Amino acid sequence: MRNSLLLFLFRFLFFSPQADNVFWKKYLWVSIKKKLLELNVKYRPMKYRYSFFSLLAVVLFSACDNDPAPQSKPTIFADFFIRYLEDEHELKAQATFMEGDSLTSAVPKIFESGVAFLGSNMKMKKIQDKLVRYSLTNEMGYMGSFRFKFNDENRNPEIYSIEMPPIENFQMKGPISKSKGMTVVINGGILSQEESMVFLFNDKHNQARTITVLGPQTNIEYRFNADQLRNLSLGEGQLYLVKKQLKVQNNPHRSIRTEIEYYTKAIDVLVEE
Repeated sequence: MRNSLLLFLFRFLFFSPQADNVFWKKYLWVSIKKKLLELNVKYRPMKYRYSFFSLLAVVLFSACDNDPAPQSKPTIFADFFIRYLEDEHELKAQATFMEGDSLTSAVPKIFESGVAFLGSNMKMKKIQDKLVRYSLTNEMGYMGSFRFKFNDENRNPEIYSIEMPPIENFQMKGPISKSKGMTVVINGGILSQEESMVFLFNDKHNQARTITVLGPQTNIEYRFNADQLRNLSLGEGQLYLVKKQLKVQNNPHRSIRTEIEYYTKAIDVLVEE
């Protein structure tokens, strides 16, 4: 772009028929001539036009080089979390925000108008000046789709949604056998690439064992072999499921992390040999 600008000025000043009558005499040459007189140089237009061009090139290049570098806009790192407990009908939502060039150097971000979840204002809490957390807990049914909302520094609303189908119910298909395996049928058990299913067993001594299945999963029947059940304790116990979803998206000046967990009611089970 510099070369094009210089070439245009060069052609206009030295080869354009209007140069002597318009630009050269009325605007530019008056200043140049004054400067040349200060240096005791006589006015010889044809001789000094090319010297002037060299001077003009240096000035233009210097001006371009001295232009202040544009300041990059900092990134807001947002973390949205939702946990739903089916047995208690409890929904808990949290949101945290950091702002900076990178997550390691970012500092807590506070929004003057606050943060809303499902239309209700969330409570803000500072945690040792290193973190600002917005939270809200309600007793309600599971909706499947949830929205966080806040206004940016220009008062423009930003809305981020989290959607995940719930686990409607689940049941055992046959016995749980450490030597033969087990099958669990889950209504709502189909998983996307970003989702997972955790099977959490509690024995009679309240010792927990977990099995995690990562998505995608296209069948509502989950089959486990004997090797996957080797750590289970024999006897009576309980089983509940946790369906999880984790997504990360990076937009211009925004890094968004959303996470949701759905905890089912526990059912009584018997682990056999």
